[in-house]
Amino acid sequence: MKKGISRRNFLKMSALGGATVVVAGCSDPIEKLIPLNLPPYDYVSGVATHYATTCRECSAACGLIVRTREGRALKAEGNPRHPVNEGRICLQGQSVLQGLYSPSRAVAPVVGKSEGRRGVSWKDGKQQLADKLKELKSKEGGILYLGPPRSGTFPEMLNDWLDGMGGGTSLEFDLTPVNSLKTANRIVFGKDEIPHFAIDKAEVLINFGADFLESWLNPIQLTKAYTRMHSYQNGKKGRYIHIAPHMSLTGTNADEWLSCPGGHETMIALALSRILLKRAGHLSIDEKQRLQELLSGFSEEKIEQKSGLAAGTLVGLADEFGQSGRSLAMAGGNCNAGTDATRLQIAVNILNYVAGNIGNTVVFGADYRLGGNSMTDLEAAVTAMKEGRFQLVIIENVNPVFTLPENSGFKEALRAVPFVVSLSTENDETSELADLHLPTAHFLESWGDARPRNGVFALQQPVMARVPAFDTVELGGLMLELARLVGLDGFEAPNYRDYIKASWKILHQKRDISLPFAQFWKQSLQKGGHYENFKPSSVVLNSEVYGVAFSAPLKKTGGLSLLAVNSNLHNANAKGGNRSWLLEIPHPVTQVVWDSWVELHPDTAVKLGIRHGDLVEITSSYGKAEVAAWVFYGIDKETVAMPAGMGRKVFFPNYKSSHGKSKLLPVIEIGLKVEEQTVGVNVMTLLPWRKDNLSGDFVFAGESVTIKPTGKRAYLVTMDGQYRKDIAAP
Repeated sequence: MKKGISRRNFLKMSALGGATVVVAGCSDPIEKLIPLNLPPYDYVSGVATHYATTCRECSAACGLIVRTREGRALKAEGNPRHPVNEGRICLQGQSVLQGLYSPSRAVAPVVGKSEGRRGVSWKDGKQQLADKLKELKSKEGGILYLGPPRSGTFPEMLNDWLDGMGGGTSLEFDLTPVNSLKTANRIVFGKDEIPHFAIDKAEVLINFGADFLESWLNPIQLTKAYTRMHSYQNGKKGRYIHIAPHMSLTGTNADEWLSCPGGHETMIALALSRILLKRAGHLSIDEKQRLQELLSGFSEEKIEQKSGLAAGTLVGLADEFGQSGRSLAMAGGNCNAGTDATRLQIAVNILNYVAGNIGNTVVFGADYRLGGNSMTDLEAAVTAMKEGRFQLVIIENVNPVFTLPENSGFKEALRAVPFVVSLSTENDETSELADLHLPTAHFLESWGDARPRNGVFALQQPVMARVPAFDTVELGGLMLELARLVGLDGFEAPNYRDYIKASWKILHQKRDISLPFAQFWKQSLQKGGHYENFKPSSVVLNSEVYGVAFSAPLKKTGGLSLLAVNSNLHNANAKGGNRSWLLEIPHPVTQVVWDSWVELHPDTAVKLGIRHGDLVEITSSYGKAEVAAWVFYGIDKETVAMPAGMGRKVFFPNYKSSHGKSKLLPVIEIGLKVEEQTVGVNVMTLLPWRKDNLSGDFVFAGESVTIKPTGKRAYLVTMDGQYRKDIAAP
């Protein structure tokens, strides 16, 4: 062929054309590309931008660095400049992006209940709430605001906002049992605060059940301190003894675990104090005499008889602990959250005081702002709702309908309120009962600030624009706009960013910072806040402690003692209970995924005729549930444990797809449905509404239960397989 295409070139083009057809046939469906006509001045395609902000998954308020690309948040990590978490974040913090893009988020404002619920515009929704606020302005104290624990500018603004609306009550809802710690510090030292636990300065650590590596107080900060304490330095390393009825992830990291029945930790701590009191040279004669009278009933022999812990073991433990200020005792968390949780904290305070640890490894002055109001305050609010004293209840980003026991009466009390408003970011069991749901933006889309301890002033800035699928508004901005609609003075700031900025101008003046404010503000945004060391404060033993009555726990006459335990994946506030990232991660001890279980000792299992992996029925006086049996030696024989925070509804996609069927077929997905499924069991169905006697913390430990096999096997999924054959029932 002299003219036109040659045979060789014809074959080349035919092969290329055939390949093109095949590639086009197996590609994904065509999507529209929307160009950035006017990109931001600092935008470079494919290059990540990092923003410093503050985590709001719990009240610890750790610092975050969020990586974004093309205007979308992609990854969250810890802020290395933040003194609380020092560049690390927990699994809850890692999962914040799933909360940001979650299908559980509320899409837009709605009004009405059940079948009568319908969409409403933001203008009409805000006006409806503003009209209600105007109506109540002349009635003092008719508003209840229930939200998560916060520090910084928002609580101050909320108090002013409620005062302007005619008065009301603001409660911070959090089931984390920290009020027992604060109450004990007030009784023993006259300081109603959470101190700084300097684990890294201790050579011996005795921990009475606090899961400080998982969910107690600031787990990231305490984990880093424990790592330093327990690492090999200068020819030695610290020693950690875990005393508790349950082996948590924290307990598995101990050098020694001393098992004891639940409730006996207080007696053990007091017995150790009694042994050490004889050698406590730093105490005055009067203090020694009065403490000796207080501790006289807690000899090693009595403790051995009651708890089963040998007297020789107690003496050896006391010898180790007497390190002249270089030891530390801690207690707390759900494992110790019984009716006498505060008395245990008082006993631990006495132990630290007698050992000379106050001011060395237990340092006051930090005043960590963790946890919320006591359940006593919430109980009073529930009573007021039932009696009609609150005409308007505003609930923001908490879920008490799910997390509280049925007999708390909260659900019935909420139905008695004339008008309920939800400001929650997600749809949940509580927002379903609201008359009006105005969904607020995720914290990664919002401005805010926090002061988690003295000397730490953290900023929260939006890391991206609001996710397009969700029509939401920023919480702070909504409160300002409502105040203007009602006609309140003092809320003239055009947006919440400017409101916070004005608050930080006052901070700039009070801290006597040499930088001009504009530079200070920019620097604080870049660093995630302004950070200083706290000033330690001294404490003395309060005479009130000598009047505390201690008694041995009552001997159980039947049944097993139930613990509702937290972990680094799930906790009693159930905030991450509907996130697949957290549900699919194996539990650090049991390795179970996507389900609930009950842990029991092998001897107990054999006695009850239960094998590992059996489906069992667990029954209390308040409810029953069927869960899988997890049999292992890390629990006391009289105790069983279940994970808290499970039983939430999780969205699952369900569709038919041609993906992977053939290389020649295009990817076709049809019949897409998003369905809700309940994952696990809510342990709160087994627990009563019960509080600690002194602090008002919720009781997670000690409820009597019975367990029996159902004759079925559970569909329990773990990383090491379904069934074990090393433990068999007769």
